[in-house]
Amino acid sequence: MCDVYFDLTNDDIFKMVFAKEESAERLRGLLNVLLRYEGDEQITAVEILNPIQNRSDLKEKKPVLDLYVKDGNGRHYNIEMQVKVPEEYPKRALYYASKLYGSQMIRGDEYDQLQKTVSISLLKNNFFDCEELHNVFRFRNDRDGSLLNDDLIDMHFFEVGKFNKDNPDELKDIYEGWLHVFRYGERILSGDIVLSERLLSVPGIKEAVDIMRFANEDDKTRVLLISREKQRRKEEGLKALKTAEKRRIREEG
Repeated sequence: MCDVYFDLTNDDIFKMVFAKEESAERLRGLLNVLLRYEGDEQITAVEILNPIQNRSDLKEKKPVLDLYVKDGNGRHYNIEMQVKVPEEYPKRALYYASKLYGSQMIRGDEYDQLQKTVSISLLKNNFFDCEELHNVFRFRNDRDGSLLNDDLIDMHFFEVGKFNKDNPDELKDIYEGWLHVFRYGERILSGDIVLSERLLSVPGIKEAVDIMRFANEDDKTRVLLISREKQRRKEEGLKALKTAEKRRIREEG
């Protein structure tokens, strides 16, 4: 039995489950569920623009944090799993979404060729002061709420920590099923929660759980995950010190 379990809220596990080329169908299903796409809006195919190839990709000292995806309708997606959510995170999310939006253009292209970019932030910890776990931000008119354009940037924030249904039998749909796996992954891996056959039959969920289990049980993969976690915590500590110092200078100035 492990002392610490790495679940889907771990960035590396998230990429092992969703960022490989063979994960495209699993990712397509997750996006349709999270974004509640129906009818003509549904994603029928996805292309992962920055896939990971194998375990050796986890050894990179400066990993690519975001997952870039393009669907069959031309929409682009910037997806990130974030554990700790710093105060400046919305600026970061908008920055990377804007870069992805602008990256569609090459010299000679017309602006009407730009397709919508959807930013998806899966947050392990809470950030917004509200009960809703899914919050969406778009470019709107302050006066009447009308959209500037429907093909710009949509920003979705899912605060996984706000989901509190830990009994698999109480889940009412596939959306809640995926949220349950994200929220209670550690307890699923430890055996504290046993997933029902109904939940495991949801496309992608059994495969996601199997990959999580393999990553936690395989010695070489686990060593890499522990090393990356130590690196992440060290970087977070250094960043917190720099932020505190900048705040002190501002207050004194």
